[in-house]
Amino acid sequence: MSANALTHRVKSGLRFAVCLLGVDLLALWCFGSGSASLFAAYAVVSLLYFCDFDGNLSERAISFSAAAGVGLLGVVVGVLAAPSMVVSLLLVGLVALLLALTRALLGNVAQGAIGLQLGILLAVMTPATPGRLGTCVAAWCLGAAVAALAGTFVFPRHNARRASMALADWFTAAAAYAEALGAGAGVTSAHEGLVTAALRLDAAMGAVGNRPTWDTRRTRLLAEMMSEAMAATSTLAPDASSRERPALDAELGAATATSLRWCAAALEDPSASRDGLVSLVELRSRDLAATVKGLEGDSSASAADRIAAVEAHHALRALSVEALALRHRTEHLIGDKVLSDELGFPAVRSEPELLIATVSLRSLWLRHGIQAAVGMTSAVLIARLMGVDHAFWVAMTTLGLLNASYSPSTSRRGALLAGGGTVIGAGVGGVLLAFHPSLALIGLFTALAAYVMLQMASLASMGAQAAFTSFALLNTTFL
Repeated sequence: MSANALTHRVKSGLRFAVCLLGVDLLALWCFGSGSASLFAAYAVVSLLYFCDFDGNLSERAISFSAAAGVGLLGVVVGVLAAPSMVVSLLLVGLVALLLALTRALLGNVAQGAIGLQLGILLAVMTPATPGRLGTCVAAWCLGAAVAALAGTFVFPRHNARRASMALADWFTAAAAYAEALGAGAGVTSAHEGLVTAALRLDAAMGAVGNRPTWDTRRTRLLAEMMSEAMAATSTLAPDASSRERPALDAELGAATATSLRWCAAALEDPSASRDGLVSLVELRSRDLAATVKGLEGDSSASAADRIAAVEAHHALRALSVEALALRHRTEHLIGDKVLSDELGFPAVRSEPELLIATVSLRSLWLRHGIQAAVGMTSAVLIARLMGVDHAFWVAMTTLGLLNASYSPSTSRRGALLAGGGTVIGAGVGGVLLAFHPSLALIGLFTALAAYVMLQMASLASMGAQAAFTSFALLNTTFL
C-alpha cells in the first residue's frame, strides 16, 4: 500500500472513531442509555463507514445531506411500521430487494441507500413505537449532523481528483510511447516516461476503490482504469526487435496516441473534442493483414525472422487494445455510456436503463436481491417471534453475511468467511467484556473497534466481519 493511501486510511479511521465516540457520549447525555442512542450511533456508521463520500466541498455537502435524509426517511417509515409484524416483514424484504438492485449503479444512490436500510432495521428490531418517533428522529439527526460535518470538513476525501490527474499523466505518457513505437524512434526513452507515470499512478491508487461494494461509480471506474493501466505498463516493455525496427506502423501509433490523449483530456473536460478518433480495431486488422502479406511475399525469410516480425508489432498492437478499452471506460466515466456493446456488453446507455436491465431472472442483482429479501425477512421474523434480546444484532449479522455473498464467484466462500468472522468478532468482544470493564473503558474499546473496523473494510470478508461484529457488540453494550 502506498504512503498516501495509508495516510488517508489512518486519518479516516481516526475521524470515524473520534466522531463515533463523541456522538455516543452526546446521545447518552441527551437520550440516556437505551435504544434511542443506537439511532445516533448508526447514523455515524451509515455516513462515515458505508458512505464517506469523495469530491469537492459542495459535492460532499450535498451527498452527506442527501444520505442523512434518506436514512431519516428509513427511521420514520420503520418506526411507523414497527408495531405491525406483517408490515415490518414486507418493508424489510422490499428494502433489501431494492438495495441489492441499486448496487448495480455503483453510485451515490447505492451508497446512500444503506442508511435507509439501517434506519428501518433499527426501528423494526428495537422495536420502536410511534410514540417514540420524535426521540428516534432526534437521535438520528444528532448522529447524522455530526457525521456529515465531520465528513465534509475533517480530513475530507478528494482522492478522485488526484487519481484523475495521475491517470491523465499516464495517458499522456502512453500516447508518447505509442507514437514512438509507430515511428520506431525514441522508444526506450518513451517507455521510461511511461514507467515513471505508472509509479505516480501507483502512489495514487490506494486511496480510491477501497470498498468494492459501496464505492461510487466514478471511484470504482477510476480504480479499475488505474489497475488496467498498471497492468498494461508491465506488459508493454519494448523488445529488441521493436527498438531496432525503423517503423512499425506510424498510422496505428498515431491513432492510438490520439485515443489516449483524448482520454486524458476527457478526465479534465468531459466535452473534450473527439476529432481524430478512429476505429483502432480496423487499423489493427489492416496492420496484421499487411504483416502477414509481407511475410508471405518474402519466401527467403526464416521461421525465426517471421516470428520476430510478428513480435515487433506486439507492443504497439497491445497498447492499441488497451487504448480502446480505456477509451470505452473513459466514456463510461464521463457518462456517455454505461456499458459498451463494442466490448461485448449490452448497449445500455443510461443508468435508469441499467437498473431496468437488472430486473431479469438471469440478473445477478435480482437473484441476490431475492436472496437478501428472504434472508432479512427470515431474520426479523425469527428474532421477533423468539423475543431475542438485542435483536438488532441478528439483523446486522444476517446483513453482513448477505453482503459477503453478493458475487456468484465468492458467494459460498464469502458467506463462510463472514460466518467465521462473526464468530471471531463475537469472541473478541465477549472476551473484552468478560472482565466487566468500566463504562469509560468500554467506550475506549468501542472507539478502537471503530478504527479497526474501517481499516478492515477493504480486506477479506472474515476480517471485516470480525471487526464489525466486535464493534457492534461493544457499541451496543456501551449505549
